[in-house]
Amino acid sequence: MIFKKYKIKNINKRKVSVDIKLVIENYCDFDHVNYVHKRCYNYCKVIRRQGNTTFLEYGVYHIPPIPIIHHYEMEHKFISPNRIIYTSNRKGSKDKVIGEIYFEQKGKETEIVQIHNFSLPMILKPFEFFIKILLNRWSQILWDEDSEMMENRKNFIENGYKDGFHCGRWVNENGNIFWKFNKKN
Repeated sequence: MIFKKYKIKNINKRKVSVDIKLVIENYCDFDHVNYVHKRCYNYCKVIRRQGNTTFLEYGVYHIPPIPIIHHYEMEHKFISPNRIIYTSNRKGSKDKVIGEIYFEQKGKETEIVQIHNFSLPMILKPFEFFIKILLNRWSQILWDEDSEMMENRKNFIENGYKDGFHCGRWVNENGNIFWKFNKKN
């Protein structure tokens, strides 16, 4: 019974007042992870890109701020027009997290539905409630960081700044990491 597994499904639904194109781009941009998500990730490394699929390695802090790193591999695939599927597994493990993300433009907002499917040893079943609390806390930390960044980017574009890596850079000012746009032309 200890070695049996059981399946968990966790769903997060969120909305942000940003165009769907910027939101999807954020979910497919791994360059910002090492700068913006330092509370939840130790590192994120793109191994290779192949079409709409990105292969990654990354180190995760499951319970921020506890500095225990778990190393993962991920396959992340964008499926046009509004879906991402991914699989990730801890290095050396056959157990996978299988996820799906759906995006939908609703007026001026984009709705994001993210589904995590994974399995855990049956011995952890009594702690499922707490495991979901930790997963949702971790997800909320990432969402707070991402939604702020997406809204700031939207505001910069609306104020006439050009967009893209040629238009700015990641900066660290007094411990605050953010994208600094170059001055307007």
